[in-house]
Amino acid sequence: MNNYNQVTPLKLGGGTRARARGDAAIAAGTGSRGAASEAGSQSCMYSGKPDEPYPTSKGCSGLPENHHSSFVLLPQYHKGGAGLPQPNSTGTLGVPVNLYVPDYSLFFGAQNASCDKPQSLINWIDRQYARGMREKFGQAKMATFVDQASKLVSRAYAAGKVWQNDWLRQPDVPVFNRGSNVRPMQLVCEIGTSSVGRKRNSSSSAETLGRGPSWDGSDLHSNTTVTLGKQVDSSQAKGKKRKALSEQDRKRLRLERFASNSDAAKRTRRSDDEDYSNLNATSNHSYKFDKNRPVVGRCRTLEKRYLRLTSEPDPEKVRPLDVLEKAYEFIMNKYRSKEATYPYVCDQFKSMRQDLKVQIIENDFTLKVYQTHARIALVNGDLGEYNQCQGSIMELYERDNVAKHHFSEFMSYRILYYLLTEDHAAIDELRLKILTEHVDQSADTTIRLAFEMAQAQAQGDYHTFMKLYAQTVGPMRALVNEFIKRERLRALKTMCSAYKQLRLTFLVSELSLKDEDETFKFLNDFDLFNSVVLPEGDADTMYLNFKECRAKIMDHYNKSMKVDIKGQK
Repeated sequence: MNNYNQVTPLKLGGGTRARARGDAAIAAGTGSRGAASEAGSQSCMYSGKPDEPYPTSKGCSGLPENHHSSFVLLPQYHKGGAGLPQPNSTGTLGVPVNLYVPDYSLFFGAQNASCDKPQSLINWIDRQYARGMREKFGQAKMATFVDQASKLVSRAYAAGKVWQNDWLRQPDVPVFNRGSNVRPMQLVCEIGTSSVGRKRNSSSSAETLGRGPSWDGSDLHSNTTVTLGKQVDSSQAKGKKRKALSEQDRKRLRLERFASNSDAAKRTRRSDDEDYSNLNATSNHSYKFDKNRPVVGRCRTLEKRYLRLTSEPDPEKVRPLDVLEKAYEFIMNKYRSKEATYPYVCDQFKSMRQDLKVQIIENDFTLKVYQTHARIALVNGDLGEYNQCQGSIMELYERDNVAKHHFSEFMSYRILYYLLTEDHAAIDELRLKILTEHVDQSADTTIRLAFEMAQAQAQGDYHTFMKLYAQTVGPMRALVNEFIKRERLRALKTMCSAYKQLRLTFLVSELSLKDEDETFKFLNDFDLFNSVVLPEGDADTMYLNFKECRAKIMDHYNKSMKVDIKGQK
């Protein structure tokens, strides 16, 4: 016969009253176990009274995640066993609490004792401690467990991954492994869930998948019963417990999966995933910013190089809002006076954007930084940086606390960018959005100009397109210049199908070129200059012989329509 044959839930972490209830349940014997069990289950839940502190130091295995209490199964020993709890002066059995719940200070150390701890980490420690108790670990083996678990926890804190790691799927430490199949101590977030699943043995798979400790009956006889209000078969009780826990986990995972259904949540997810990495960086390691844990910067430096985040941001290296405002003016003064090159200015703006991001500063100044960087990037032909800024600008426009400054300007840039990629379906969506959600902006001259250029391109009306192009200025002109050669080549393709030859003076005006010199340069770029004919004695009647260069024009046009690696034309 085993040393015990009944188990009763014992409330831990609830103070003297909980222990007194547990002692009373033990003293009462099997006749009152049902009532004691019910009382113990109710006491495990937080009452919500304002005069009771919310317990935060212990995890509740098998209960909802926001519940921080714990219970373990307390053995009911037969009298006379060696090393059993002895009755105290009041006649009740005094059971030392530290026999059933771990001392959490052993797992975190002095440097991490005051840090916030995920509830899933507490549950992971409780789960393994309960397994060690079930497997009757001796003092040496329990010390090994504490040493291995504390090292893994310290490693998670040192790497800044204690909140990122999925403790629900974290395997047990190697002390629980039997035989030669010993897994190295690694965090789940470092080795990936697939490799963890392959290496995990069957005895611990139920625990690491979030179904709680696997009460497989190895320490109990198959006919052992548990008193929880009524006598039930132990196998049925185990099945119900597994089902309840797995159902709870499924509900939690389902909530997390469907919490991002709205458009706003999708925008937030895209924003959170942005690591602001250098476009030319070769490292694949980047820090995924947690929007629920913003940083408060303390750096007072105006100039700061942009560095890719590979770990949690250091507040000493992040500039607060007031410093960022001064840094913006400092950088812009250097840019206006031409004291700084574009690579320097771009690097400084990326650094400012990163500091704003990690501090979750989303206001009018944030919009100003992104808009200025987008304009500078366009003027310098940096479509990659412009595209990143444009996406964030559109997200900021949809926030209630951010004014829609320069809305029409950046909406026109977006239309022209879609012209660059010839995405007319996206242009139609923008047109519908403006006519339904921003009716007051639909008559703006810059937006109308961009839409008219899109219509001319879709209709193949190069004459109208070139006249509209002549009206563009500033960053708008710079953006169109990124694909104007393609449009001029498209116009030449149409002309060569209808004419045998055309005067260069006609091409200058029709292709919106400045003069004949620019026309010569354009033709030379496509190896068409040799097809220019100069009649003897009449320099004003130079013409382009389409009959001779038609094949070259078609070949260059077909090459210009290929899509590059970024999805751009």
